[in-house]
Amino acid sequence: MELFAKDCLRLGCLKGFVHFNFYLRGREELLVVVHSVGAAAAGGPGTQEGGGGLRSDQQGAPVSNGQGGISFLSSHVSPSKTFDEGGVPPASPASNEMSSEDNPDDVVFLVGGYARYKCPYVWLRSPHPAFQGKVSENAKDLPLQLKTTDSWKKARIRVWDIIAELCQRCIEPPPENPFEVDWSVYERMTRLERTVGLGALCSFMRDVVLAETPYSAVCYVVYCEAIDRHVEAMGYIRISAVASSSNPCCSPLV
Repeated sequence: MELFAKDCLRLGCLKGFVHFNFYLRGREELLVVVHSVGAAAAGGPGTQEGGGGLRSDQQGAPVSNGQGGISFLSSHVSPSKTFDEGGVPPASPASNEMSSEDNPDDVVFLVGGYARYKCPYVWLRSPHPAFQGKVSENAKDLPLQLKTTDSWKKARIRVWDIIAELCQRCIEPPPENPFEVDWSVYERMTRLERTVGLGALCSFMRDVVLAETPYSAVCYVVYCEAIDRHVEAMGYIRISAVASSSNPCCSPLV
C-alpha cells in the first residue's frame, strides 16, 4: 500500500477541482467530497424508482441492479478476504465521520488504504438521495463495490482513478472531465502559492494524460493551460525578484 500512501500525499497538495475536494488524514485515509448535482433526487440514475434504481437486500444495504448507481459489498465476505467476521470495517467508524448537512448535494466518501487489507476500499460517509431510508446502521461500515477497487490487485489503478469513478457515479450527467479545474482558486492565491500549486497540478495532470484513461484527452487541455499559467507565474516571480533586489520593500511572494 506504499503506492496508495504516496498518491494520497500527492493529491493532498492539489487544489481547485470543480467536482470534488478532499482531506488527507494520515497515510491510510482520504476523505473525498464529491459535489453531486442531486440528480438522484430528481429521478436520475441511482434513484429508488426507475430504470437505474437500487433495491435493498436482507441486511438493508443497497445493491445495484447493474444499470448504474453504487452498490455495497455483501456483509457475508469470505474469511480469506477479511480480518473481521462482520465484513471489512474501516479504522474510522461511520459514527465518527463528518457529514454533508451544510450542502445536501455533496457526497462524502472515506477512501482507506489499510495495510492489513492489502488493497483500498471506499465507504459512504454521508446521506445521499439514492440511499435515503435504505442504509441500515450495520451497512454503513460496509465498503462500496467499485470497478477500480476490485481491479486494484490486477491492474495499475491509482487513487485518482477511484476518485474519477466516484464522480462518474454520483454526478448526473457524468462529467466529461472529472478533473476539471476552477482557475479562480489559483488566481486568489499569493504569487508563491500559485506558482507552487500550478507546478504540482502540471505534474499530476501529466500522469493522468500519460495513463491513457477515457478522460486523458480532456485532461490534456487542462494540462496545457496549467503549464501556461505556471510559466507565466514563474516569469512574474523572476521579474519581481530582480526588481526587489534593488528595493527590499518589494516582495515577489505576495
